[in-house]
Amino acid sequence: QGKVIGAPATYVSCAGRVVTLIPYTDYAREWALRFYGKPVTDMAYRLTDRGKSMKFEGEAAFLAASRKTECDEKGNFSFSNVADGDFLVVANVQWMGKYQGYGFGLSQEDMDVEDGSVVKKISVSGGTRKVLTGPWP
Repeated sequence: QGKVIGAPATYVSCAGRVVTLIPYTDYAREWALRFYGKPVTDMAYRLTDRGKSMKFEGEAAFLAASRKTECDEKGNFSFSNVADGDFLVVANVQWMGKYQGYGFGLSQEDMDVEDGSVVKKISVSGGTRKVLTGPWP
């Protein structure tokens, strides 16, 4: 179970977007390293429009075999009956924030909105409930 939330002056939401649970295999580790640009030992993020387009051999089958769910309107999600092991949780998100240099109130037009994803490595054991909380970047 998780919830995607934001840091001060930034709101990060996965509401209505897909969250994917990926077994942490050698392929998943290499995919995450290339896609997010660093080893995912805890958490990483990527903005869609700022990252270069990448294709990986076998990626479609790899992602199709992963479990998916959707965040509700409050950014909550859950997976049931997860086997013991290490996993990557990938949430498609939208960042909504503001430029920090402004010293006055902001209107909706002043907000920056970007799509992207966050990934967090987790370990599950003994059927225990795992709660993921932010702040996400």
